Formats: sequence, C-alpha cells, structure tokens
Amino acid sequence: MARPGKPYRGIVEDALKIDATDMRRLGVLRAGAFGRLTWDLTSGKSQSQVAEARYRTTETELIFDFKDEGRTFRQSVRIVQQECHLGGFRKWFLCPYRGPAGLCFRRVRCLYLPSWGSQFGCRHCHRLIHTSAREHDARVDELSCDLDKMSEIVRNPSSPHWQFFLASKALRRATKHPSRCLKRIYRGIRKGRISRARAAQLLGYDIGSASPAAIA
Repeated sequence: MARPGKPYRGIVEDALKIDATDMRRLGVLRAGAFGRLTWDLTSGKSQSQVAEARYRTTETELIFDFKDEGRTFRQSVRIVQQECHLGGFRKWFLCPYRGPAGLCFRRVRCLYLPSWGSQFGCRHCHRLIHTSAREHDARVDELSCDLDKMSEIVRNPSSPHWQFFLASKALRRATKHPSRCLKRIYRGIRKGRISRARAAQLLGYDIGSASPAAIA
C-alpha cells in the first residue's frame, strides 16, 4: 500500500515481462527468427487465460503483434549489441515506450506491460517498483540497530500506535534476520554514526578498560 501523499506505483512482478537475456538464449533475437511468445495469466483466476505475441526478428528490431483478452497492438523494439569486457557480447532493448515527451529509448534489459498499459516499456516509464522496494521502510532499518529504543517504545503503553508498529516490525526483523542488523551496526561504525563502545553493547559485548600489565 502506498504511503499517504505518495502516488501509487505498480509492482514489477505483476507485469508481463520480456527479458533480452532470456530472449537471446531462446533464439528469439536471432535475425530471421519468428514464432510466438505466450504468458500464462491463470494464477488466481477460475479459468485459463493466456496472452500471446507473434514475433519476427530482423537485424536490428524485434517486431511483435500482442494480443490478450482486452488488448491488441503491434510494437517494434530496437535491439543493440554491446561487447563484454571478458569477451562475447550482450544484447539490450531500447525502450520503445512513447510518452508525452516522445520515445524513451533508454537501454534496458527488460520490458514490462502492466495490466493497465497499452504498450511495452521499461519500469521507469510505467513507474513500476519491485515488491522489496515497496515493503522497505528506512525508519525500520534505523530502529533495527537500536535495541534500547526498540524496547523503550514497545514497553511504553503511551507510545503512539505508528511508533509501536515500527518498533515491533524492527524487533521481528532483528530476531528473524540478525545478520542484516549486524551489517547496519558495522556500517554505522565505519561511518562514525555508532561508537565502538555502543556497537559492542549492541553486539552483546562489554568493553572495559584494562592496563597493559593486566593484558600481559
């Protein structure tokens, strides 16, 4: 769910996708190739639904006629080739999305078609984000490496509901993904945000002073 004041953005995983790397491995991007691509849309529905695109490939373009239950359109996608540093080459798409400002032409690996879209385009043109990005909350990250603050909020009955929710989520993350919290603590040490003594307490240690004679 989008936060208040933030525009709604679709999810990458919910859109139909054409991956240049997969298409190359399947021989779709080979000059002279032709055939049909299909996407199974049955998930969560009572009856089988399929989207398909009949394609043909030239030296520089992938041309396809897309069709599903409510949409039919033809689109051509430019293909560019880049040499890899260690040999071989990689193929990319030039985003064919046409918006108010004209063609995008951003070099991308994947093109997407969300349920509301009328043409394939990159995730920037369709304003799509990954599920992990939507679920991410920087406030939870900040709390996840401050055990004292988490405990204070959770134990205080007068804490606002939103603070209690964030602290509870951070506490679950600290318990379920301890390695992620450790990385944030180490990063805080490197950047000077957390003192070594405070980091030691968070990591469950107690750093005390000792004389050289005692260490010897």
